[in-house]
Amino acid sequence: MDQSSLLLAISHQYLASRDFNGLPLRKLSGDEHKKTRSSLRKLVEKGLVTIVFGDIHPNPHVRALPDEPLEIGLEKLDRKGVEGGC
Repeated sequence: MDQSSLLLAISHQYLASRDFNGLPLRKLSGDEHKKTRSSLRKLVEKGLVTIVFGDIHPNPHVRALPDEPLEIGLEKLDRKGVEGGC
């Protein structure tokens, strides 16, 4: 998924959710997530989106705590992939 399509999907999920929940990364499809992960990484680096995993707060769908530093989110994306991330 390219950056524009990914940003649109993330924004739609967040705004269309009654609870303003994040988009589970495992729901994204295509090419074993390689292109999508690359696009996601670029959006995070630009500060347009953040990644939340369920390792600090049990519900990764909700931004209950301040964002982690950008480098930590990207490292977790590289290490964990899409599992458990929103």
